[in-house]
Amino acid sequence: MVRQKRAPVMTAVPWVSLGLTAAAVALFLSPPLAELLVYDREAIAAGEVWRLLTGHLVHFSREHLLGNGAAMLLTETFLRREGAGVPRRFWCIAPLAVGLALFLFLTDLPIYGGLSGIACGAIVLLAGRWLRGGRPEQVAALLLLVGVGAKVLLEAYTCQPLLAAGTAPFVPVPLAHLVGAAVGAFLAVMGHCADGAMNVNAECRRAKMKSTAHRTAIVACHLIMAGAVSPSMVPPAGAAPVPQPVPLVALPPEARLSERIYNLPGLSNVGRVTPGIYRGAQPGPEGYETLRKLGIRTVIDLRTTESEQGQVEAAGMKAIALPITMSRDGLTEKVDRVVALMADPANQPVFVHCRHGQDRTGIVVAAYRMKVERWSLADAESEMQSFGFNDVWVNFKKFIRKYAANLPKR
Repeated sequence: MVRQKRAPVMTAVPWVSLGLTAAAVALFLSPPLAELLVYDREAIAAGEVWRLLTGHLVHFSREHLLGNGAAMLLTETFLRREGAGVPRRFWCIAPLAVGLALFLFLTDLPIYGGLSGIACGAIVLLAGRWLRGGRPEQVAALLLLVGVGAKVLLEAYTCQPLLAAGTAPFVPVPLAHLVGAAVGAFLAVMGHCADGAMNVNAECRRAKMKSTAHRTAIVACHLIMAGAVSPSMVPPAGAAPVPQPVPLVALPPEARLSERIYNLPGLSNVGRVTPGIYRGAQPGPEGYETLRKLGIRTVIDLRTTESEQGQVEAAGMKAIALPITMSRDGLTEKVDRVVALMADPANQPVFVHCRHGQDRTGIVVAAYRMKVERWSLADAESEMQSFGFNDVWVNFKKFIRKYAANLPKR
C-alpha cells in the first residue's frame, strides 16, 4: 500500500487567506480607506465598480473580522493539506460572483462587507474534496454542508443571524453565502470530473486517512463549521449588550427613552427614541402588523429603492418614503425634513427605519436629538454607536458633526 506524502509545511501555509486577512486588518484600522473600498451600491452605480471586489475586505467590527478571517485561514489550510490547495479560478470567480449577485438582486442593500460569502464557498469546496475521501472525511464533509445549508436557509427565513446570542440585532445577507457556496459546489464538481479523467488513485487517499494527524484535522473541521454558522456581520464593539429578551406584545409604560425593544415579531434593532417616536430596521413580513398593534400611525422609510407603501397602507398606517442617500449633496435638507416629520404630532406615533436601522436611521435620530431635544453631539453620537452605526461611513460622521456645529447656539 502506497502512503501519500503530506504536503510540505510551506505548501500548507494558507498564503492567499493570510494576504486577504492582512488586507482586511489594514482596512479595519483605516476607516477613510475602507470607505473608498466598501461595497456601496450608489458608488458602484456611479462607476466605482472595484467596490464589487474590494468590499469583501471591509469589516465592521473586530468580531466580524476575526470570525471571517479564522474561517478563511482554517479552510485554506485544510485544502492545501489535500495537496491541490484552492483553485485560482475560485479566487477569481467567487468574489465577483457574490458582488454581482448583491448588486443585481438586492437593489435595496446600500452597503455590504466581509469575507463570509467567500468563506462559505471555500468551505463547500473543502467538503467536496472530502466527500471523495474515506468515511471519516465524508462524515466531516456532510457536517460542513449541513452547517452552511442551515445558515443560509434559517437566516433567509428568520432575517436573523444564526448563533447570535449576546449580539445586537442586524439583518444578515444570506444571498452572499448562497452564491459563495454555489461557486464552491460548482468548482468541487468540476474538480471531481477532472480527477476522474486523470484516474487519481483513491487508495492513496484512504491510506492518508489512517494517519492520526489527519484524523485530528477532521475533528478540527468542526471549528470551521462553527465559524461558518456564526453571524456574517456583528455590530461594532461599542454596541450595547443584549439583555435576556422578555416576551413583549405592548411596550411597558416604564420603558426608558432610547431603550431597546426585543421580541417584536418581524422587527429588529428597535428602540423608543421618545414617546411617540420609534426607530428600527426594515420590517419583515410580520413587522407591519406588529407596528399596527403597537399603535404606530406613520412609517417613514429612508431606503433608496424598494417601496413598502402597499404593505404599510394595508396595515392601516400612513407611508412616507424619503430616501437618504450616501451622498452628502442635499443631505442637510433631507435630514431636516425627516426630523420635522418625526416631530409633527400629526404623524405620531411614528416609526422611522432604513434597512438595518443603524446608519441612515442613526443620523436622522441624532439630528432629532440635537435639534429638537438639545442633546450634545457626544450624547447623540453615543446613541448612534449603541444602535450599530458603522464607523466605515466617515462621511456620515463628518456630516453629523458639521450639522451639530451649524445648529443655533442656545
